Amino acid sequence: MAGSISVYIRKAIGSDSGTGSFNPSDKTPQITLSNSNLTATLGGSPSSDGVRSTTGRSLGKWYVQMTIGATAITSGGYGAALAATPIGVLWNNLGILVAAANGDIKLNGTASGKNIGTPVAGDVIDMALDLDNAQAWFRRNNGNWNGDVSANPATNTGGVAIGTLFSSAPAYFYMATLSGPASSSVTVNAGGSAFTNSVPSGFGSWDDGAAYNGNQPRLIQRANAALGQSSDVVLATYSSAGGSWNQLSASTSTPTDDGCFEIIVDCDGTAGWINVDDPS
Repeated sequence: MAGSISVYIRKAIGSDSGTGSFNPSDKTPQITLSNSNLTATLGGSPSSDGVRSTTGRSLGKWYVQMTIGATAITSGGYGAALAATPIGVLWNNLGILVAAANGDIKLNGTASGKNIGTPVAGDVIDMALDLDNAQAWFRRNNGNWNGDVSANPATNTGGVAIGTLFSSAPAYFYMATLSGPASSSVTVNAGGSAFTNSVPSGFGSWDDGAAYNGNQPRLIQRANAALGQSSDVVLATYSSAGGSWNQLSASTSTPTDDGCFEIIVDCDGTAGWINVDDPS
């Protein structure tokens, strides 16, 4: 007899399909970019300076690393913020970030109670940003996430709640400072090279966040001659815009013998990704 199948699908959206680097058009004049825009260095008279990424992420789970150079900033910090926030005020602990002064994790200037220790020269700062569950994690030099031995982005435990911060606009990673010092620098790795530390399970590198660019995903019942089906059959096709969940439901054909049909989600994009959830 015929059966039924139901699955939820969501296509990724992304504000940019390029490499996750610092944006030369979204920085203050005292910051110089080098190393293919992966390294940001402060000039001689820093004052309310910052630089944001070229790419923003609206959905999904993303990971990025920032390595501090020979001199570390002592105000502001490293984190993620909205594109609409003026670049010159990011130092004031806006968005979600690790504070350069003491390692506190702050949300729009308010301490979360989590601390990873003061970032210093040579440190590697990891950020895991879960935009589906509105949670954020940071660690320093592969230590405990959010300074908590029980915190784990892979299991959605011990995160800092970011609420609706990025619910209507993408998150961009950034570095910002009030007063430097001069020659402070940071190099970002959004996935263009091997990471120093491991990416949490279920998270993708920031560079993987391009919008899905293929045809609408389809739910397909594969051919199985032994069960009386000579060719693939399209059961249902995704019909929503990117970023929205779409339930695909259909009835399978009636097999002519005992056995199992193979059901697949067909997607032909060359960039981006889709989520598949709750198959039944």
